Amino acid sequence: MQFNRFIFDNYLATEEGIDALKFFSDFENVIKERKKTAYFSFLCHVSIFPVEKLLSDNELKRFSEAFDYFDFSQINSSCEKIFVESGIEGVVEDRKSFIENEIAGNENATERLYMTFVRSFSIEFYFSFPQFFFPYYFETQFPKLENICKEFDISLPPLPTKRDYKKRLFYYFEICKAFYDFRQQHELTPEEFCVFLYYFAPHCCEPMLFSENLPAPSKVYICGASKEDAKWLEDADDKTIER
Repeated sequence: MQFNRFIFDNYLATEEGIDALKFFSDFENVIKERKKTAYFSFLCHVSIFPVEKLLSDNELKRFSEAFDYFDFSQINSSCEKIFVESGIEGVVEDRKSFIENEIAGNENATERLYMTFVRSFSIEFYFSFPQFFFPYYFETQFPKLENICKEFDISLPPLPTKRDYKKRLFYYFEICKAFYDFRQQHELTPEEFCVFLYYFAPHCCEPMLFSENLPAPSKVYICGASKEDAKWLEDADDKTIER
């Protein structure tokens, strides 16, 4: 379907739309001031599995502590200057260089490890330059993001191969470029776009179906097991216990 601004504006006038826009308009303060209830409610909304309150609080604490290390206003000024001089591609390359320098400065860091930090740096970048970046909460439900893009004719580039960790790490920026074009086309503010992405758009897509009534497994595969475990697995029966 095509995005309809009139329908979206009507949604923003609903109770859910008003609350969602209020949340994202205050998103920086939610993180900075550790508004646990508001953040936990949001996590429960965007997650497909139950969220533990302790996990939510710990994540919020970790993001909040980033304010002690980043001068977001300075990053914003830098991004604005780069954007004027080089456009979106310049901003992307600047933030990629930032991450590459972070990895190079830590002997234990790898692109594969930093893939687990996408949510964290997406929030940091959103605070510093919300006109271009967005907070990313689709790590465990990328098909949901694909469905949204398909429904609203947003073109995403092909996914990198499984073992191309660097391209997978930087795929977030490719999504940002696609979303930036969509947001500009429909004149959405950064906050309105977040409401569209996490609240409005999912209502327009077919729900992802999950069933708790699954058949009994015929085999069990252990990721990361050694070759010595193969015979043990083949000989396992209903009385075999985990070792």
